[in-house]
Amino acid sequence: TGLGLYGKKSFKEAAQHFEQAMKVNPGSADAVYYCALSHQQSYNTARARQLFEYITQRFPGTGAASNAQLALT
Repeated sequence: TGLGLYGKKSFKEAAQHFEQAMKVNPGSADAVYYCALSHQQSYNTARARQLFEYITQRFPGTGAASNAQLALT
């Protein structure tokens, strides 16, 4: 659902779904990354930055961490 909403540019709604997905599966780097992107696209930059930093710390060496690091620069 979150990816579908993200694809439709319904970023606030997508962020809500990804926040739920992170609670269900906290080990999913992709869920956290898309949650961060959704927040970024809906201008919630503080939450996006928090999540990007979390990704770089929690999932080092992953594609999500590399992309998160780029988003932080």
